[in-house]
Amino acid sequence: ETIYYWNDVPMQQKEFQQKVYGILDETVFKLITNPYALNSLKWQDRRGILTQMSGELSNEEIASGNPEYEALVANLTQGKTMEDYSKQIKASVKKSKDDLKQIPTRID
Repeated sequence: ETIYYWNDVPMQQKEFQQKVYGILDETVFKLITNPYALNSLKWQDRRGILTQMSGELSNEEIASGNPEYEALVANLTQGKTMEDYSKQIKASVKKSKDDLKQIPTRID
């Protein structure tokens, strides 16, 4: 049996956990006490934690001063999400490839 101590006072695990969680969240406690805790999470959870810690940048902030990305952001501000724009580009590329395959055999 493991005995937990809080200010040199022995207590059970449940009491100890209640005291620790009264100070900070369980996830934060794991992250600051275990150097491998962040890497053991799914990438989506890691990204969420890091974004929460550092703050999220908008698409405009990322693209500012970079002409290559300004056109992309302009398309995203027309009511399309990044996923929608990506699907549009993929569909356009697929259609172009299909058209190229049919050129040698097509008779107009």
